[in-house]
Amino acid sequence: MGDAGRHIRRLRDAYGFDVQAVADLARLPVDRVAAIEAGDEPTIYEIGRVAAALVVDPASLLNGKTVDPKRSPARFRASTEVAPLDAHDVRTLAVAQEVGRLCAFLSSLLHREIGLLEYRDVRPLSGLRDPYQEGYEFGEDARNRIQGDRAPIPSVEALLQELGVHVAFVSFRQDQIEAVSLYEPDSSPVVLLNQNCERVQYPLARRAILAHELCHLLYDSGERDLVTVISRAGDHSGIEQRANAFAPAFIAPRPWLSARSKQPKRICKEIGESWGLSFEGSVWHAKNARLITHDQADALVRGPAGHLDVTEEFERRPDRTPPEFVGIEVEPTDLTCGLLQELVIIAKVEGAISAGRASEILRLA
Repeated sequence: MGDAGRHIRRLRDAYGFDVQAVADLARLPVDRVAAIEAGDEPTIYEIGRVAAALVVDPASLLNGKTVDPKRSPARFRASTEVAPLDAHDVRTLAVAQEVGRLCAFLSSLLHREIGLLEYRDVRPLSGLRDPYQEGYEFGEDARNRIQGDRAPIPSVEALLQELGVHVAFVSFRQDQIEAVSLYEPDSSPVVLLNQNCERVQYPLARRAILAHELCHLLYDSGERDLVTVISRAGDHSGIEQRANAFAPAFIAPRPWLSARSKQPKRICKEIGESWGLSFEGSVWHAKNARLITHDQADALVRGPAGHLDVTEEFERRPDRTPPEFVGIEVEPTDLTCGLLQELVIIAKVEGAISAGRASEILRLA
């Protein structure tokens, strides 16, 4: 087996791919991939295709300087948390990291700042206070620092994009995953929303999930200040509790709330309709703001849900410039549709990158 074939086999095994999977991702005949692994000399084109499939630099397949792909999500969360991820999901995280690096490169090329980094303030869980209490305090502080006016945020997704965060809707095989936050130095933060998760499909729930991920990007850290947080439904760990509390506090800070009614259900409906929270989210937020009692909140959650007429007002998806409008004849993939798409188009229009390079970036998948 040649050096390239040995390195390909090692990385393929680390993912958990079989030869057919690599061939499909590389768009090469399966017998050709098998032959390279067995010792045949690959062409430059073949090395490029296999490298893209395994999400590594082509040179690393020749010199063996590759990293176990499962190190990426394991950098922040314990390895037991990422063990259930299958090869497809691990590869999605690896490509998302490349998307973050490309966003940072293009932002630098266009002399744009990554605004979120100005507000990033790593705060490990104190262990002395309830994570939920910390989350509320952090959410209200972040809202004052990032957007201090008392007007509701029309779209958290749009706000994240303004702060230099790439938000993408992707498909994870593990449906318990709601979202993933990724950040590494010299890279743009990335949030991945699992479009196979039912909550992601509803604007108000998605709004809360995005605010939740903002908490991870602002305050959580791992090895060498690297962050990969996988948010799963039903995760009651400390950092998830803190992020759960951060979301409503950021969207609707408690000091800014007021009650024009004395009826608990009406109070909660007003909060949801004014600030863009789900009815259940509004109930618990009203309780935490001491506008209703715990017993009243419990009764409302157990009873029929209140109807909120807000889904058309909040969390509309940002408009995207079709690449063909600027001569880029390629459709963005799920992973590149978002901030990266906009940066690519601007860079192409300003002559900072070629149409060919723009197409290559937008095809990342």
